[in-house]
Amino acid sequence: MAYRVRYTGSTSIQNVLPVLTPPECAQFGGTSVYNVTYLGRNFPNPVAGPVSTWLSGNEEDFVFNIHMYDNGVVCPSDSEPNLPVDCRRFSLSFTFAGADDPVPATDSANRLLFDNAITDGFQVLDVISETNPAECSLFAQSFFDINVIDRGFSSADVANLENRIFLGVDWNLNINNLPGGGTLDWRQGLDEFEYPIAHRKAYRLWSNLMLGNMENIDPATPIIDLDGLPFEQFALGGTGLFNQVDCDTESFNFFDITDAEVESSTVRNLIGSHTNHLLEVTRDNTRVNFRYAALYLVTPNTCSQSSAFGARPASADFRIASTDFPEPNRVEVVLEVPQAWRDTTNNARVSNDYSITWYYRNDSTLVPAAIVDGGSESSRELEVTLNVPYSAPDQYVIEARITHEDTDAMVSVVSPTHDIDYTGLTGRSFLNAENPTADNFLDPGETLSVPFALENIGADQLDNVTVTLGLVSPLDAELGFGLEVVTRRGAQRADSHQVDMGNLNAGEILDMDLLYRLFYASQTCSDMEFFVNVAYQNGSFRTSHRRTLTVRTNCLIEDTTHSIDGSYESSELFGTPSPCQDSNCTETNCDPDIQDCSPSLGLGWGFLSGKWVGRTDIIGFFWTLRSPAYPVTGNMRIRLQHQATLKFWVAGGILEYRIRDEGQAWSPWNDLILELSDNPTDFYNDRAFLEITDTNLDKIISDRYVFMAQTASQTIDQPVPDGLFSKDQVQFRFTFQQTATGDQGVWQLDEFDFVIEATPDNEFGAVIPDKVIVGACARDIGFTVSGEGNYQYYWYENLDALIAGTPAEGSPTNEPVWTNASSQITESGFVYVEAVDTSSAQDPVRRIYRIDVDLEATLPETLGDMSTDWGDATLDPLNDLNRDDELDVRDFVNYITLTDCDVFR
Repeated sequence: MAYRVRYTGSTSIQNVLPVLTPPECAQFGGTSVYNVTYLGRNFPNPVAGPVSTWLSGNEEDFVFNIHMYDNGVVCPSDSEPNLPVDCRRFSLSFTFAGADDPVPATDSANRLLFDNAITDGFQVLDVISETNPAECSLFAQSFFDINVIDRGFSSADVANLENRIFLGVDWNLNINNLPGGGTLDWRQGLDEFEYPIAHRKAYRLWSNLMLGNMENIDPATPIIDLDGLPFEQFALGGTGLFNQVDCDTESFNFFDITDAEVESSTVRNLIGSHTNHLLEVTRDNTRVNFRYAALYLVTPNTCSQSSAFGARPASADFRIASTDFPEPNRVEVVLEVPQAWRDTTNNARVSNDYSITWYYRNDSTLVPAAIVDGGSESSRELEVTLNVPYSAPDQYVIEARITHEDTDAMVSVVSPTHDIDYTGLTGRSFLNAENPTADNFLDPGETLSVPFALENIGADQLDNVTVTLGLVSPLDAELGFGLEVVTRRGAQRADSHQVDMGNLNAGEILDMDLLYRLFYASQTCSDMEFFVNVAYQNGSFRTSHRRTLTVRTNCLIEDTTHSIDGSYESSELFGTPSPCQDSNCTETNCDPDIQDCSPSLGLGWGFLSGKWVGRTDIIGFFWTLRSPAYPVTGNMRIRLQHQATLKFWVAGGILEYRIRDEGQAWSPWNDLILELSDNPTDFYNDRAFLEITDTNLDKIISDRYVFMAQTASQTIDQPVPDGLFSKDQVQFRFTFQQTATGDQGVWQLDEFDFVIEATPDNEFGAVIPDKVIVGACARDIGFTVSGEGNYQYYWYENLDALIAGTPAEGSPTNEPVWTNASSQITESGFVYVEAVDTSSAQDPVRRIYRIDVDLEATLPETLGDMSTDWGDATLDPLNDLNRDDELDVRDFVNYITLTDCDVFR
């Protein structure tokens, strides 16, 4: 931008430098969207430096680069409006010798106000052909024609599918401007309008309008001419002076005829030279004031980035090549810049002339991003790891601002958005487990199955989508991986830690189950963290994102007991009328979790000496004691020991439950005691509570079985019926109410346990030896099992064979023994055995055990090696084989002639 400024002071000034200041309110995320660099005086070839002496009345040109970091803030969109006028007005001032503060320049011509670019509608690129505006006239005859002048065009521009061909007509058919008001039907204006497209080929506009094959472009759509000015548009038929020659009014109608059919082809395909051809018009019932018509090549208006270094750089020169999200709150970024900008001794850095500042940003925030282990936001490295506050990569993009140190000129590069949305990793199941629904632990031999889904939420096809499974910790665990996925190509299963999913179309969803099969865990009942990493390519941009999940592994399950304690929450809720001012909360007309008033001291539920005790006193209250939310899994029991000495038919209590899926709304409260037995009086009092007819009292216990009038402590120990708790979580509530004022007894809860019963998790009862020595004298490997079942055993020489699913020769065995294992094992290390309970053909229980094996490769020393002179010895024990006049050990050992291995033992 160059500004021509006249100095009007009375005396000359020296060492004058301009200062162009952007408007403070032109900000995004608290940072100005503009950066200004002074290039020098004189236009168009600026010379750096000040005006040494500026004489009164003289003019000077001052040239600036104004770099806008992101044009998005001035583009119309759903979230960001155009910048208002005050945020587009720059200020120009000058410093010079003797001036303490910059002196502002006046701007009577409004040259310091930037215009918002029109960024919707269409921009004219070229005029292909047109009529002569001088032929404007009012036509009353039935038929008239107008000369059309060929202006030439670029075939490549016409063939570009982003560009369109518009027919524009400036006219007044005298149907929209009747003197008495109102309009005529547009079909009365003409009988035909034929505009030449190519040699002896014309587009018949009016016929296509009448047939419904064409309609005019909405006049509210901006269409910008070659001078940057919008065409004046009007409803179909135009407007102007009624039945008069009117060449000054402009009222265009535009028609997109790009793909319109002409003689079995399209306008785009047929467009060509038509020198000295005519526009032919057949009039109908109205006079036609024809002004002008033309064929335009247009392109959609868009918002594009600009650069302080001249024309927009090619994407290959400045771009963020990749973003990888290896863990929450971390992103690894690779930035590419022109080779000329790189350090000559270190290609992974920019040269000393530049520095890079990093930011993360979304629709409302722009914040500096700290470099991990770097301690700041600025560096020269092109590959960095940044700290970011978000875990989901689709919540922000990364921006790199590269600054030229000497001039403060700057270029900004923004990463593409992460176009995959991830769901799942919340539910999980265990395959090959004793009880897949009750077992919450992953044991060797079992497979963890986790639902996971990918959705392409972007507009482009994503290529080379890969899903990689792995282990975060502990690193000494041994696993196998796989996934089952449903795509548009059908269901697939892959037993691999990395699976190529191909491409993912816009809007496409991939549903899959991630499979983590545990082979070995060194730690007992400890957490194991797994990951799934998704990577893809979008053009030249590559990105990946890693998500993790944690599962407790290698446990022998014990009963899980949730006992009543001080964490329970007591509330008092009111019927009608309410004893509290402005309160009318009842069980049925508002959220029962709302406490209208604080519990009265000594009344309702109180936690005393480790027990909850409910005390009665005031009519109109019902008192609740609510448990935390507990997980639902497997077989469950309810154990309750309590005594409700509540006065017969005056006060009563109930035990309720409600259920939900995690994160969802709770179900209504339901009576739990009635579900634990077919007969309600097995646990409740054998007389139902009286019907409460008082309209001023809530009916929480009216006409129902309740706890009341108990003369001794009661114990309930019952299994939860199958399917009763059909959601992920359950919550319990003890509630009592009284129908008369005063002390009507107490309800004491001595014990209340919600028990999740253990499922067998060591079905085989295997005992694995610490180490097994095999060799020529010990050929088998075995262990013991105490379980009872139809077991088979698959043996694997090493982990690779287990992962590949290649058992050793002779597998499976019916006993926990690998016979003659020494002939198949080639080195010391770990062998693996998979025990399978074949009692269930579908999803049988499996366990994998690891056995430490020491392989001995040689035989012990033979008798022949011990003494070479025994070859002729007689095998009679009375003979003195070594001629020492005694019968000794050597003589006896030689006599019994056992095998080499037996001698060694």
